[in-house]
Amino acid sequence: MSDLHFTVGARTISESELRANAALQKAPAPAKKKASLRRTKDSDKATHSAGFQVLGYTPTLWAELPDMYAEAVKKHEKDAKNKHPGTLDEFIASYVLKNKPKKVRSKPYELRDAADICARLAEKAGWQRVRVEEVLKVEA
Repeated sequence: MSDLHFTVGARTISESELRANAALQKAPAPAKKKASLRRTKDSDKATHSAGFQVLGYTPTLWAELPDMYAEAVKKHEKDAKNKHPGTLDEFIASYVLKNKPKKVRSKPYELRDAADICARLAEKAGWQRVRVEEVLKVEA
């Protein structure tokens, strides 16, 4: 049985050499999708936008954070069992992780542009870490 030869550019490759290279360059198996931890019937239902919500941290709360940090440091000095809060920046970062931001307006905006304008105004008014999120509603 004769071996076929293929010409690729200026190079001639035999069929057996081509098959050996193909075996070496096998594509990796596609990665399996991880199953979600929680399966709900809601995942099969259609969702639609119910508007855009502006969220952030109020200026009064942000002004109180240094005082809250000072209280946490005093608690640690008073009782060694209390964990030291670290630096002020670390304290603020942990506060942001533990506490949800407040809604700037209770009712969501219908238009993204309106929510963006509200977010800019909130930042000018002193709100911190302002963001706009889309509110999705699940249809029954």
